[in-house]
Amino acid sequence: MSTPISRRAVIRRTAATAAFFAATSSLHSRLSAANTASGRKGRINHSVCKWCYPKISLDDLCVAGKQMGLKGTSENCFSELS
Repeated sequence: MSTPISRRAVIRRTAATAAFFAATSSLHSRLSAANTASGRKGRINHSVCKWCYPKISLDDLCVAGKQMGLKGTSENCFSELS
């Protein structure tokens, strides 16, 4: 026993779905344009020092740094993760 769906409900759901996809598509294109316009050329190599994070183990710091795109640490653990 299913309940009947009204025409208004179908139109409302279709419009909401279309608006959602339009918004996400627009957001994606704006974020892509912002990344392109920011001028990131990969010329700056960021790194981190272990002494700034005394409560984090070196292994965890290396894994997190690699995920963030950092190029190295004071102990240079990224070469081991490559």
